[in-house]
Amino acid sequence: MSDWRGPMRFTDRWDWDSPTLAPYQYGIWDNARSEWVARSLTGPVAGLQAATLSLRYSGLAERPERDARWLDPTIHVELTVSPTMTEVTLLRMWARESDGWYGYVTYLERHPLNPGRWAHSSALRPLSGDEIQAFSRHREGRNPYPEPYPGR
Repeated sequence: MSDWRGPMRFTDRWDWDSPTLAPYQYGIWDNARSEWVARSLTGPVAGLQAATLSLRYSGLAERPERDARWLDPTIHVELTVSPTMTEVTLLRMWARESDGWYGYVTYLERHPLNPGRWAHSSALRPLSGDEIQAFSRHREGRNPYPEPYPGR
């Protein structure tokens, strides 16, 4: 599949017919059966629960254990979003689909409230310890480069 988000069975969706008020207007949609699994959830809760269900079920059957991995602790990875843009994310779980492995990642920068998304393994790169430290310093507002900065 060309969509880098992944062909997972369960997805979080905005529920237009929700009887509750914001922020409880999300639900979990079952793509295989075209029906709601859960409703009246917040976006982050719906997203993580949908990912967990997708990790457990593939198509109409339970996913074999060898095709599902929950990572504890999570791993920092770089997600390639486009040829010129990457994001630093946390990799939380792996699931094997017919076209390869997909990792469930949560964003650290641009989408702090987004529960996450599935990305094909070809779009993910593990970060080294030095890259993680530089990113952490950058997030805290400190200069990620040791002084004196080369080229000054």
